[in-house]
Amino acid sequence: MTTEAGHSKQRDPQDLAQRLRHSGLRNTRPRRYVLEVLAHEEQPLSSREIHSRMGEQACDLVTVYRCLADFERVGLVQRHEFGDGNARYELNDQSGHHRHYVVCRICQRKEAMDVCPPHWLEEKLRVRGYSDISHSMEFFAVCPHCRLQEERESARPQ
Repeated sequence: MTTEAGHSKQRDPQDLAQRLRHSGLRNTRPRRYVLEVLAHEEQPLSSREIHSRMGEQACDLVTVYRCLADFERVGLVQRHEFGDGNARYELNDQSGHHRHYVVCRICQRKEAMDVCPPHWLEEKLRVRGYSDISHSMEFFAVCPHCRLQEERESARPQ
């Protein structure tokens, strides 16, 4: 997980503008708005959630989609698929660190994991000559709260 200090640095508007410049993308108002929304969130957001947090006057939803596609292409954001048909995005930190999640199959609660298991596999792919490697990985399980709820319900007399 990102440290608290890392989060405060991500929230700095100058830092966000600098990251946008270093990405090679033009520093436009809609791009800045999308980055600012993502920088202030702890959980990944869908494009519609980002658009609603920006306010209707900032830009249209199609522009949000385009910004996110550009950000994903240059590594500023990570795309998550949580099995519900909605892509969600979160800001990567400056080192490129990203998070993986475990999603409860029952309540849909998402918990970030502190580790990235496939790094060793990426290295094996580099040795084989692959480049520009990326990955996406989410885990699906039943959270402890839902598991206990299921156990209580199954223990009740019928």
